[in-house]
Amino acid sequence: MGLDGTSYLYNNPLETNGTIERRDWYQVPCCPSNLSRTWVGLQADILDLDGDTLYIQQYFSSQHQLTLDDGEISLVIDSGLPWEGQVNIHFLATPNQPFDLKFRKPSWAGDTTLRLNGEVIQSIKHELSGRLTPQDAGWLLVRRTWVAGDQLTLEFDLPVRLLRAHPKVKYVQGRVALARGPLVYCLESIDNPGVDIFSTVLDIDSIECEASDMLGGMILIKVVSMEGAPLTFIPYHLWGNRGRSAMCVFIHLSN
Repeated sequence: MGLDGTSYLYNNPLETNGTIERRDWYQVPCCPSNLSRTWVGLQADILDLDGDTLYIQQYFSSQHQLTLDDGEISLVIDSGLPWEGQVNIHFLATPNQPFDLKFRKPSWAGDTTLRLNGEVIQSIKHELSGRLTPQDAGWLLVRRTWVAGDQLTLEFDLPVRLLRAHPKVKYVQGRVALARGPLVYCLESIDNPGVDIFSTVLDIDSIECEASDMLGGMILIKVVSMEGAPLTFIPYHLWGNRGRSAMCVFIHLSN
């Protein structure tokens, strides 16, 4: 969806020379209705209660109320994602019984620290690779008799990752996509005037992250090309919000 809330892309290319733009309607209008269904069922995607185990699957800022055998669970999730890797979970009400709390450890997260009321209770090292698989994800478990006022804090390290396609995808061999946290990034020509974004070569030692107010606020990835040109990467889901523009996800990498 576009930032204006009224335009969208039906197809999602990884590269375009500027001929594709967001439109307010397509002849196959499934996107708006799918978005409505997503909002209606969002709580089931965020968390799930199975017996005496509460699974927190997605980290959206939200408030929830659920019922266990011995009382109510009321909690608030305060999430800094996708820009910052800190998530706070505040318990407003809890039943008088112990229950398991399981947190999803995403495959895109680096080192992860779990704090209970400010004290570190788990710390996990995770070296990220260039090809993520479901096996890179997992669950963190805390079992206790929770009390109102308890606060759990998850701290995910969000390093910039270089993602490579499967070797059989010949067109993008020798190129990488930049990602940070759950977001893939891209080059858009409007941010990189005078640069051929399809042939530029990355200097991976120059990667930095920078907070910006662009497009409603985001974390940019700043890189210098091997030719010395500054490059600005934006999150892929935000491209195409400023009119027609060339865009590229997979970028050449120096050997």
